[in-house]
Amino acid sequence: MEATATVSEVLMIEEDWRIPFIDFIKEFKLPPGVDAKSIQAARIIWRSKGFILEGKDILREIHEGVCGNHTASRTLVGKAYRSGFFWPTAVSDAEDLVKRCPRSPGGFNHILVAVDKFIKWLEYKTIIKISSDRAMDFISYIIHRFGFPHTIITDLGSNFTSQSFWDFCDNACIKVKYAFVAHPRGNGQVERINGLILDGLKKRIYNANSKKGGKWIQELPQKPYFLLI
Repeated sequence: MEATATVSEVLMIEEDWRIPFIDFIKEFKLPPGVDAKSIQAARIIWRSKGFILEGKDILREIHEGVCGNHTASRTLVGKAYRSGFFWPTAVSDAEDLVKRCPRSPGGFNHILVAVDKFIKWLEYKTIIKISSDRAMDFISYIIHRFGFPHTIITDLGSNFTSQSFWDFCDNACIKVKYAFVAHPRGNGQVERINGLILDGLKKRIYNANSKKGGKWIQELPQKPYFLLI
């Protein structure tokens, strides 16, 4: 009688070693069977904190570093992802960083810029919130100083595409033309001025040991008129 042997193959699938850390970072949840006071739990908590800090450092460098421009949270996360960095709390970390970003006196955090197409004269206005009301106030200020413009070329920002802004321009007999994202050269003069203002402010207020983001409002009155010389 001939005996036959059977061979069984068992495929072992090991759990991803990152899962316990990801679960703790996202939900502060430890693996099943791990006591909160155990050495293994302490190891997971300690290493998870290290991963979070690294991600925040990446966002801080994008936001405030040498090439940073204090962008919004979604833009920060997008730049980090495109550079190959990903972690579960990236969005919430970016939102927290932007909220704690130093503000200028008065809370101003945006600048509206207008440039005359022919004589290149520059006007600007600092604002706290992007809205059609602020945009109309800015245009009214220009009208009171220089008269009614024939045409306004602007981007597709919500403050320039609202019905109230259209009605304002229609009542003032001002044509509104839009420069699309795919063709930024349609409004290239303003885009160039914006870049020069940001570059000039960054050089004057940036310090590698002290991020003085709130002081840009003090330097702003000097910078635009240097561009006219």
